[in-house]
Amino acid sequence: MRTPYVLKLSLALALSLGFIPKSYAAGDMCADYINIEVGAENLTGADLVLKTETDGELSLLAKYRDIIRANLVERTKKLKAISRIVRDPQEGMLVKLKMIKKALYTIHTSYYILEKDMASYGYLDGLKQAVGRGVDVYLTIDSLGSPDKTRANLKSLLEYANKNAGFRRDPNDSTKLLDEKAQIKIAIFNPVNPREMVEQEFVNIFRRMHNAEVDLAGEYDSLHNWVKKHTGNRKIVSQEFDEYYASVEKTPVTPLKKMILIKDWFNRRSHNKELLIDGAHFNLAAYIDGGRNIGNDYYDLPQVNNGTFHDVEIVTQNDLSLPEGDRETNHIGAVLIPFLNSLHWNPGNQVIKNGPIDKIYAFFTGSFRKEITKMEQATNAFETSPELIAKYAAMNDPSNDFLAASNSHKGYWTHLDEIENVRRHHGDFDAGEDGMDKSINRPFRNGASILAHVHARVAAAKKSVQICSPYADFTDAEIAFIKELAARGVKVEILSNSIMTSDNMPAQVIVDKRVGPAFKGIANITVFEFGKIDAVTLGGTVPYGKLHAKFVVVDGEWVFDGTWNGDPRSRNLNSETFQKIRSIGLGQDFNDFFDFLTAQSHIFDSPEYYAIRTNPKLGKMKLEIAAHQGTLQQIFNFLGVTWLL
Repeated sequence: MRTPYVLKLSLALALSLGFIPKSYAAGDMCADYINIEVGAENLTGADLVLKTETDGELSLLAKYRDIIRANLVERTKKLKAISRIVRDPQEGMLVKLKMIKKALYTIHTSYYILEKDMASYGYLDGLKQAVGRGVDVYLTIDSLGSPDKTRANLKSLLEYANKNAGFRRDPNDSTKLLDEKAQIKIAIFNPVNPREMVEQEFVNIFRRMHNAEVDLAGEYDSLHNWVKKHTGNRKIVSQEFDEYYASVEKTPVTPLKKMILIKDWFNRRSHNKELLIDGAHFNLAAYIDGGRNIGNDYYDLPQVNNGTFHDVEIVTQNDLSLPEGDRETNHIGAVLIPFLNSLHWNPGNQVIKNGPIDKIYAFFTGSFRKEITKMEQATNAFETSPELIAKYAAMNDPSNDFLAASNSHKGYWTHLDEIENVRRHHGDFDAGEDGMDKSINRPFRNGASILAHVHARVAAAKKSVQICSPYADFTDAEIAFIKELAARGVKVEILSNSIMTSDNMPAQVIVDKRVGPAFKGIANITVFEFGKIDAVTLGGTVPYGKLHAKFVVVDGEWVFDGTWNGDPRSRNLNSETFQKIRSIGLGQDFNDFFDFLTAQSHIFDSPEYYAIRTNPKLGKMKLEIAAHQGTLQQIFNFLGVTWLL
């Protein structure tokens, strides 16, 4: 029988990702990450040294994996804050533009995907106007999520700031200007294009090799030649690197190990999607985080369309009703600025600069001028679009505060992350037979781990758990654990994509062949898949779009929302963020949103589930995938690449 085309493609994909050990395995939601006491002594910035009772003083190399994180326990305390849900896609963009417009001192922002369309150019124009007003801007963009050969859009911002930056404001009096110009700093997270790399990034790669207990004897020349080949014969000249190499024990490295190490570095991504304004000022600080990247399809732009991602965000501010004595200990900016700085200055990032060649190229091609024009045109589109004109005008009304709404709620707020993922090496993971991480010897434990906090709260559930992820995945232990919850009478609802709405076919194999069957027929557990048979895609009338939201709600009062999909990549490879908020009001808003999504979904293994999977209008490729998902799952399991999907 002829091998189906989709299987050939999937096999090629799996082989390209294969030969990477399962040592990365999915982190176990049931592992204990919280009850670890870690004492931290913050010396000076990069000289952080962590101590534990068992390890004593750790290697100085540890500082490169944990530069700014000082006190893990302090970072996870609950703060009193005010938050609200942002459901409407267009409002999601307008809230961000409003925040940028209100900024007086600083903007910290980080996104995985920055497209080149109305949404992205409008966002960049907001940053351009901000630096023109004297606001310092720190922008971090992931290299893999936002590939670009020239970075002309970002470099044009630098050129604009160089010529037009406004004067900074006095931190104690915003009406007074200082004799200092604002600046914009742009970092490309962990560049995947070798031409973007600088010396520090290569030093970082070698450090990771050392941390993974892999030695460099016999590899120095070959890797150095690789560097030269891909960077125009750029030489690595670094006393620090030479000293580092000299300290490494001389034992051989196999070609397979070398390939693994390069992929180890390549796979570490910043999946963050966040914006913080005026983080140092209690009265002004505002933060938004969620699943939306910067691109038209995340915001129904320029109009509502069938490709829109269904997503959700939370915007949070300090509680201004708190007495003066409680403000210092309940300041969201005190938590967020160190985290965002840590991400922006992560070892291995490239700081974008305009060199002589960039300026000469821009002079002859007009590239900078063209990019600035696109930004200004995007802002004009927001102001004149028939669909947006009323919303945009309301956003710019000075009396309209983006939190002054009936769905703003006071609550206890905690910022969670998985930033350790981009710093620890693959040797930290020890896979069990079921793919769980069984390592107990990690030098660092992240007290703010999303995985740890979600599990701790879910474990204490009394009534209900709602889990929404576009790429739902669970380990064997988690599946057993969720079944135990249901046996206690806890109602568990899981929502993920269907093969019709998913933008990730390999991940959908896991949903349809692992997650759904695991909970089939279990009392108190329902697995929903997004979309219904009346979809436009299938010849109907309803534009369902795609599910992209990622959140967990426990007992209607504990909300976890942000960028974390709960899949193995989010657990082990990506930098991720969640806002954890205890608020009955916010919990009800997320309950309502979950119900809104499930009303547009079907139940796994229902007649509608099979009707969608066999509908001829689903398309040849998806029909073949639906018919051969079992075989694809066997291929992925055999090659050990499930954790990459």
